[in-house]
Amino acid sequence: MLVSERLKKNIGKAVVITCSVFGAATANLGWAEQSCFPTIDSKEPQYIVAVGSLMQTAARNKKLNKSEIEFPVWVRGYERGWFGRNFNRPPQRTMLAVRAEPGKKFNGLLLHSTSGVISSIDRGDLITCREKIDPRKLQSMTSEKLPDRGQFWIYTVKKPNNRKAASKFPIQQSEVDIFLTGCIEQAKQFNLPEFANQCVKSTYAWSEHWNNDRERPVAKLVTAKRPQVDKLLEQLEGGLFDRIRED
Repeated sequence: MLVSERLKKNIGKAVVITCSVFGAATANLGWAEQSCFPTIDSKEPQYIVAVGSLMQTAARNKKLNKSEIEFPVWVRGYERGWFGRNFNRPPQRTMLAVRAEPGKKFNGLLLHSTSGVISSIDRGDLITCREKIDPRKLQSMTSEKLPDRGQFWIYTVKKPNNRKAASKFPIQQSEVDIFLTGCIEQAKQFNLPEFANQCVKSTYAWSEHWNNDRERPVAKLVTAKRPQVDKLLEQLEGGLFDRIRED
């Protein structure tokens, strides 16, 4: 075989190998994306478990538009807490997040949504992945029963972002305000007097790394329930609420 012919043959092999490797890498990237945000069956009813800011009416209306409240639920086998570290968008901070944790539970809100709205949430989310939750892990806190069909989703924190608050990544009071204002709203709407207290008690990793940003809030939605929020936070152990640092 001539050298030129052998070279062409080897180059051809190299191209095939390179394309195969590139194709595998592309497939892996596609798998990673799909594993973080699984395919939605638009023919099925869609439900989201709201765990934090989406329990507040103003925040929910701004972000979701068309999602409707079903009712408050206990969420079992998961833990809610301040361990969603945000590296991506300033200011750097630690946000409310959820992770799988056998034996734990917290109170949330079941929302009826659409595939379009859920896809919109996916595109804007940097620190969590959407995963299916077995409806058997949800327990209604009212006389209402869980829907008997549909896809149920919960957003859980990505492993690299699963870190507690730290000095350079504090909890922001404005985000606490929105979360607990939502809890207060749902307590009133569904006549569940203990719901807001349960929000505090079933939230993990409150921290001394906590910034009072009310004068220049990170979360721009205005809340009119600050005195009620403050009263809820006074029950935290160790006097954490009294030690919040000023912005």
